[in-house]
Amino acid sequence: MDDITLPTKSSLPYTVTQKYYEELQRDYPQINVLHNLKMMRNWLEVNPKKRKSNTTRFIINWLNRAKPSVGTSMPLGASRLQAVRENRETPVATPEQWEKGDIEMSKTLRMLKAMKVANDLEP
Repeated sequence: MDDITLPTKSSLPYTVTQKYYEELQRDYPQINVLHNLKMMRNWLEVNPKKRKSNTTRFIINWLNRAKPSVGTSMPLGASRLQAVRENRETPVATPEQWEKGDIEMSKTLRMLKAMKVANDLEP
């Protein structure tokens, strides 16, 4: 990948280096980072009044809102479910904890969501 430059508010463009690109791709494996960087550049070029002074924050916010690339290996949430099935990670709560009320609501909701994903993936 050649370095990509993004226009900024100042006269100096922001350069996305190969190293930073690789970090982003590692942190966002289900997103085509290169394609999104090009989309950012195009958007900033046609919207000069909306150019950013904190380009790093702009990049991270953009990627956080980006949709996963078509053809990713697993649906979102499936990697955790796979880890639970392979006993690399324990489930959030057991039925006993549920009955006792020993778990937080957010953990319960995550557990129920994981169970729904598991049921949807079952043949």
